[in-house]
Amino acid sequence: MKKKKIKVIAAAAAAALCFAVLYAAAPYLLVTLGRERINEYLEEYDTGTATYEDVRDVNLHIKDYVRIGETQTSDRVLSTEYWNFDAAIMSGFERTDRLGDTFVYRDKSGNTYAVTQTDDWCPFFRVYTVTKGVLE
Repeated sequence: MKKKKIKVIAAAAAAALCFAVLYAAAPYLLVTLGRERINEYLEEYDTGTATYEDVRDVNLHIKDYVRIGETQTSDRVLSTEYWNFDAAIMSGFERTDRLGDTFVYRDKSGNTYAVTQTDDWCPFFRVYTVTKGVLE
C-alpha cells in the first residue's frame, strides 16, 4: 500500500511540474505558434514597419523594443506590456510624475519629456509614444 501511495504522489508531482513548465512557456509557445494572429494584430494596430519577427524578439527578450514610427515630435515604439522604458531610453532622466498612462521625466537641464502608453495593446505587444522634446 505504501508503494502505491508513493507512486501516486510522484505522478502528481510530475504532473504539477509539467503544468508549471507549460504555464511558464505559454507566452513563448503562443508567439512561436501564433504567426497568423500576430500579423492580424500588427495590421489592426497600424504598427507601421513592425513584423512578426519583431514581436517574437521583444517577447523572447532578444530586443527591448522596436521603433515603428517617427514624427517630428514623437516616436512610436512596440514592446511588451512590461517594457522598462526607464532603463531602455530614459536612463539618466528622473521620473517626476505619472499622469494616467503618461510618465513624465526631467533631464539634468530641467527639460521635461514624456512616455505615453497608448491603448494599443494585445496579448503579444503594446505600443508606446515617446515625445522628443520639451513638454509645454
